[in-house]
Amino acid sequence: MLVSDFAAAELASVVSRYVRTNAMTREAALLVFPRFDDWRATSCEEMWLEMADVAVATALLRRLDSPLRAPDALHLAMAQRAAASLLTFDDRLAAAAARLGIELAAA
Repeated sequence: MLVSDFAAAELASVVSRYVRTNAMTREAALLVFPRFDDWRATSCEEMWLEMADVAVATALLRRLDSPLRAPDALHLAMAQRAAASLLTFDDRLAAAAARLGIELAAA
């Protein structure tokens, strides 16, 4: 399983939003990060965002044929580069992946 540095940044963003909206306490949030980091280090292969991924994501967005946002396009670009299947719970991202021929992993 590959987990990118960009996915780690998105997790941090979500946890931060939960704290700001009082959906999670700061104390609970601070426990998430080391658990995620340990899981990623021991159970996954790390993948790093590359400048070429940004170029591919930009090209995907300029096609103007899907409701993708930049973060989703970056995930798709990295999945394409790695020839990896994509695990997502986002229906729009899954549909875009399917259109691009990116295999979806079972949850």
